[in-house]
Amino acid sequence: MKQLLNVWIWPAAFVPSGLIVAWCAWRARSWLWAAAWVAGNAVELAGKLIVSRPALLHHGVHVTAFDHSLPSGHTIRSLLVAAVVAGMWRTGRLAYAWAITIPVALVVLGHHAPMDCVAGALFALALVASMVNRRSLTR
Repeated sequence: MKQLLNVWIWPAAFVPSGLIVAWCAWRARSWLWAAAWVAGNAVELAGKLIVSRPALLHHGVHVTAFDHSLPSGHTIRSLLVAAVVAGMWRTGRLAYAWAITIPVALVVLGHHAPMDCVAGALFALALVASMVNRRSLTR
């Protein structure tokens, strides 16, 4: 089950998501989405460098992976990839169904706490809304 979930979240990893967004941006001749992807990754990195949580314990053991895991980059990238794919193809809207499962998979796998995914989703939604609004203004 864990291997399947790891495969499921793979397109939201740094390199695959970057390739997907770059390809779609190139095809659409619009680098705004690539800029949004860079901004999303910058916010993820800044958050993980700046935000330090108190120790999270699991059965009395300090889980150090959660000390600097806010926001979830996989969540940010999954929603950005879904938005780009949805903008390219009509059936691309199905990518949103995939994207909303990513935070759940991350929590189930133990990669993130729910708040990490909520923070990532809120930032990604704000970024996507900004990009959609900007795109509608430039048409």
